[in-house]
Amino acid sequence: MSPHECDPAPRLAPARRPRHRRPALSRARYGLLACLSVITAINHLDRTHLSAALPHIKEELHLSGTQQGYRTPASAPTCGSC
Repeated sequence: MSPHECDPAPRLAPARRPRHRRPALSRARYGLLACLSVITAINHLDRTHLSAALPHIKEELHLSGTQQGYRTPASAPTCGSC
């Protein structure tokens, strides 16, 4: 071939986009978020149902107002942890 002939440009392979994998830390954060969401939902439902049932529990177990009041601080640490 002579230097004056036009050679078509060599075809290059299409550029590959790098595959971005999520780091394990990111997946762990989503797992932790899901776990905390479920725990918070269960805690909320438990406290709601217990407060609705408390008058019936008070009658059945013959609890005084003071004894009934002990129930709230007993469940406070679980609410504070969320």
